Amino acid sequence: MRIGNRLGAGLALMPDCEILADIGCDHGKLSAAALQSGKAKRVIASDISRPSLDKAYRLAKKLGFQGRMQCRIGDGLAVLERGEADAAVLAGMGGELIASLLETQESIARSLICLVLQPMQNATNLRRFLRKNDWCIEDEKLAYERGQTFAWMRVSPGLERPPRDIPLHLVDELGPRNWERRDPLLIPILKQKCMQLTRQAAYAMGGETERSQIAAEQKHARRNELEAILEMLKEAEDRRYS
Repeated sequence: MRIGNRLGAGLALMPDCEILADIGCDHGKLSAAALQSGKAKRVIASDISRPSLDKAYRLAKKLGFQGRMQCRIGDGLAVLERGEADAAVLAGMGGELIASLLETQESIARSLICLVLQPMQNATNLRRFLRKNDWCIEDEKLAYERGQTFAWMRVSPGLERPPRDIPLHLVDELGPRNWERRDPLLIPILKQKCMQLTRQAAYAMGGETERSQIAAEQKHARRNELEAILEMLKEAEDRRYS
């Protein structure tokens, strides 16, 4: 079974473990890949959707993993007992939902060695939540697939170590380990953000109210901030290939 860049990045961040919980498993491809690669000896694949769980079960049966992939229907980490799994993956859901699950199901979450997270939206808010609630981002990966960039992070209980060479709000936005590694995919991400801000500022400038002018100035300031960060990344990229 082949997996794309998105799931491949998540697989690379997984620890070797006895039992992995794949929370929100959908089609079960990541669960199956964890078993095929030897990252996990057994997997608890769960989803709140019965049709999604049925897809995961069919895949497990096709690959001969029925005895090693247990499918459970349920909401988030609530499908687990404390100590039942070594690590968990929460992928393909919104960052706000992931944060909510970690908060409301904290006891189970903190009983795990680590969690591998992939928010489809609101990655900045998720990182801010993690930093403020004593979750440390051990490692991160960005993956590009089908015109979209996906952010993955492996976290464990502990204090975050934010880099000090950029403002904290940008650490949350770009990812602390992504920034420390100067991940090349940050460059296209920032370029796109700058183009969006340029368009938004131009639109706001067309307004005739004081409020619209203030909004335009804020967009310009934000773009300038990101352009400065972009230059730092380009310099790092030049040094890498010089």
